[in-house]
Amino acid sequence: MDFFFHYNKDRFKLSDNAILLLKEHMEVMNIEKNTTFLNQGSINTHVYFVSKGLIRTWFLRDAKEYISHFSFDGDLATFPLDGERYSLVSSTSIEDSVILRISKEKMESLFAESTELALWGYNLMKAQVNYAMSDYLNIFSREKKEMYKVLLTRHPDILQRISLKDIAAYINVTPSSLSRIRAEVKL
Repeated sequence: MDFFFHYNKDRFKLSDNAILLLKEHMEVMNIEKNTTFLNQGSINTHVYFVSKGLIRTWFLRDAKEYISHFSFDGDLATFPLDGERYSLVSSTSIEDSVILRISKEKMESLFAESTELALWGYNLMKAQVNYAMSDYLNIFSREKKEMYKVLLTRHPDILQRISLKDIAAYINVTPSSLSRIRAEVKL
């Protein structure tokens, strides 16, 4: 649990008081590998963070699974969108994970009470939007081989942590196409 707080304290320069406020209101969830803790279509009123572990966030459309993103140690995993009562995605642990969750209502209350936490929330969302936008642009503007290279560069240990099937789904290729890409890419 402490990794998340140390990581955010360093990354966003949070004070000890802000960290204590977050610790007071976050619930710790120990999630076993391959456990779905948020289901697409279920009511979601919480914001989820990864303290330790790895989360796959995905959705089904036309009976096909699409992976929207992976969340690593210290990352924001998923959050309820304004105006959406039901979750648009599912979140599943890829490895044993420690998840921190806080209700959206409580998070917004903390933002109203603390300018520092409100700024943290803003910067966290800004980083998330930048990351998502980068992924979105990669999907539509890069060759699949380039997307694979970006993924390996961002997360050098990804091949040890995520199945090739999930990596293929994330970059939207078949597993056999990913095999060809891997044979061409030597980082």
